[in-house]
Amino acid sequence: MIDISVLRYVVTLARCNTYAEAAEELRISQPSLTRAVQQLERHYGVRLFDRGRNGASVTAEGRNLIEGAAGLIAHAENLEQQWASIASGVAGIVRFGIAPMPARALLADVLAERMRAYPEVRNEVAVGNVDRLVQLLTSGRIEFFIAAEGQIESAPHLSSRPLGEFPVDLIVRAGHPLTRPDAKPGPYPLLMSSRTGLALAAEMARMDVGRPHVIDDFNVLVELTLESDAILQTSAYTVAKELRSGTLTRLDWQSGVSSRIMFYSMERRSLSRMAATLKAMFQSRIVALRDQAS
Repeated sequence: MIDISVLRYVVTLARCNTYAEAAEELRISQPSLTRAVQQLERHYGVRLFDRGRNGASVTAEGRNLIEGAAGLIAHAENLEQQWASIASGVAGIVRFGIAPMPARALLADVLAERMRAYPEVRNEVAVGNVDRLVQLLTSGRIEFFIAAEGQIESAPHLSSRPLGEFPVDLIVRAGHPLTRPDAKPGPYPLLMSSRTGLALAAEMARMDVGRPHVIDDFNVLVELTLESDAILQTSAYTVAKELRSGTLTRLDWQSGVSSRIMFYSMERRSLSRMAATLKAMFQSRIVALRDQAS
């Protein structure tokens, strides 16, 4: 196996033409450089340099070999730079998943910040229900995923860490019958993005809701809420723009229920620095949403 450092010696010597100048540039002694070049010549049975009064001149065979060595050194240096960038989390590919509800509230802002701060990192994101995300994680196709707590029945090899909490709200369109003092009896369709497992049974019974409809696509959920008398069970964080514009509104109810947003990864599988940085960014975004709402 060729030592890259020895190849760097011969490339430098070919450029400098003298052992003294090449040794000075390489910061090694001239005898050390001479021995390294001679050992390489003996090993391959080829003369790389002719020595004379004017220094070292490259032979025809040496020129062909040194051109290849220069390319190999450049490739090695590029690879070293890539590895250093990946190890420091500023380059590479990070693959992760996120459930529809936290995706609606967090993903666009986090990725916008991420692309500004780390332009050399490629983000590949799977948005879907928790069952699919668990499959992607356990098969190694994603490094982590983010979802509300209480949706995973059994996954013994998963590690979970809380990122923060979302308040749970009931969202309806502006002018919905339940926003009026003389509210008409239901049933009203109930919309949700996943099996959240939230303790809302008593409140749902009081409002006389119909059967729940679980829809992964959050754009469809919002459109249905805007165009019907359905009640959307979600967090106000997910429809902040619609609430500000007045097209959607929160029902006035005091449940005190919140949903913990969790970061799921595989036990005994180290997180990349890119993933760790993303985890911190999602946490910061949840804190920002909480501060904006208070």
